[in-house]
Amino acid sequence: SYCEDKLTGFGGHSAAAGLNINAANLDEFTKKINKYADDTLTEDDMIPKLNIDCPISERDISVDSARLLNTLEPFGMHNEKPVFSLDNAEISAVSPVGADGKHLRLKIYKNGKYINCIGFNLGDLADSLKSGDKINLAFHMDINHYQGNETVQLIIQDIKRV
Repeated sequence: SYCEDKLTGFGGHSAAAGLNINAANLDEFTKKINKYADDTLTEDDMIPKLNIDCPISERDISVDSARLLNTLEPFGMHNEKPVFSLDNAEISAVSPVGADGKHLRLKIYKNGKYINCIGFNLGDLADSLKSGDKINLAFHMDINHYQGNETVQLIIQDIKRV
């Protein structure tokens, strides 16, 4: 609403950010919305926050657990997909995957169990991680379906080397 004088329409539900603008007003809108952001936002607002719902053990990571979590769908606003953490896992394999290495594939190991992980848009981390590194992970648990097989897969939300 701070910039409504530059818009032809805006609104929607409380999480919406849709708007209509005449192209002639775009430069003035950009200046005004950026000034508002500079005056209003703090440094803390610029740092994405990740809320971990529950730390879990590698014993709890399984296709059966992922299936059980899927019964909580549909996920979205007010029913976010749960974020779990696993501490002190060891990387056994790391590689960039996808077009131009955009994504990160990890295989981790903890207490005799190997677990596959994928980090979408995290491929730039592949050069800084290596086999043997100890990490803490924040992730969603999912099921990977490939050639008729189902395996548990962790969708990485954040990685911290320990």
